[in-house]
Amino acid sequence: MKSTYEQIKDFELKSSHWLALISTEIFAFLGLFVIMQSTIRAIYPITAVFNISGYYETTPTEFVLSLMSLILCGTDQYYSS
Repeated sequence: MKSTYEQIKDFELKSSHWLALISTEIFAFLGLFVIMQSTIRAIYPITAVFNISGYYETTPTEFVLSLMSLILCGTDQYYSS
C-alpha cells in the first residue's frame, strides 16, 4: 500500500507528462500557421530544416535565420540536461 505522499508524487509525475503532451500538440498546431509567414518560417525549427535542406526556396537572410534557429535549438538541448 502506497502512502499518501507516494500517491501524490505519482500523480504529479503523470500530470507533468500530460502538460508536456498538451504543450507539444499546441506547438505542432501553431506550426501549421507559422509556415504561411515567410520570416517566421525561417525561425520555426521544423521548417528551418526544410529551408536549409533546399526543400523551400529561401533568401540568404532566411537561410541564416534558419541556421541560427537550429543552432540555438541544439545548444538549448545540450545545456538543459
